[in-house]
Amino acid sequence: MVLRPLVLFLLLLASAARSEEDLAAELPAADVAPPSGPVLARNDDVAFVRRRGVELYERHQATLVALDAAREVGLSDIAPEGWVTLREDDGLRVRFVGSCEDGPCGLLDVLIDSERLAAEALYPPVPLSDREGDAWRAKQLVFARQEVTCEVPYNAITFPPEQEGDSWTVYLVPQPAESDLVAVSGHARVRVDLARGAVVGAEEFSASCIVVQRTAEQSQLAIDYAWAPMPAETHVLNSLLHQIVFFVGTSGGVFRVNGDVVERVADVGPGA
Repeated sequence: MVLRPLVLFLLLLASAARSEEDLAAELPAADVAPPSGPVLARNDDVAFVRRRGVELYERHQATLVALDAAREVGLSDIAPEGWVTLREDDGLRVRFVGSCEDGPCGLLDVLIDSERLAAEALYPPVPLSDREGDAWRAKQLVFARQEVTCEVPYNAITFPPEQEGDSWTVYLVPQPAESDLVAVSGHARVRVDLARGAVVGAEEFSASCIVVQRTAEQSQLAIDYAWAPMPAETHVLNSLLHQIVFFVGTSGGVFRVNGDVVERVADVGPGA
């Protein structure tokens, strides 16, 4: 399924050698202003973009790996309602969650680190820790109250408050079932106040959904992100996830995103 873009322009680039100046020049002019409806996400800290993009990739990839591992130990028989993915020591743990008599509980764990991948059914089921319970509640709040722009499955990736008084942050990441489809937009960053049981802020990284079919020859994508001064953490996520180099046209120039390397390659932004 390929959805028609509304605001974000897309240029598919073959893997043939191209100069960065040519790539910058071929970005479409940003002659359509961002709509007034959605709050569009922007950052001004490249270190945050790189760090959070890598964290998103690690958690998202862990979830995909965990789903495969869990199916081998009877995930369909357990029938969980969802999962939470949290960093633990030197690795990540994906806990599949269901409903028990006393509330949400853990049914199956998948541990992923540099040395092992281990899936374990939990019988009897175990209560969620406070942190797991908060992550689960944050996800449920966002799924219940935040609209999404892509008609594909979504993964919700949670980040706990970095300091006292901060909100939980939940990223909505579109994940098409077909391996040759890339969701280059449709992501959102949502802040949740668990004490109030409310979504207190939501930023969309685009005002529309674009899902493109990628061929084996396509290794680069150029997109217009002109309402922000630099690329977003979701560009880093997608570059790592799909092994694609992004050329992102922003109000601060054209940036190349190659995995977690984010660098400006041209000062002239789209439409300049």
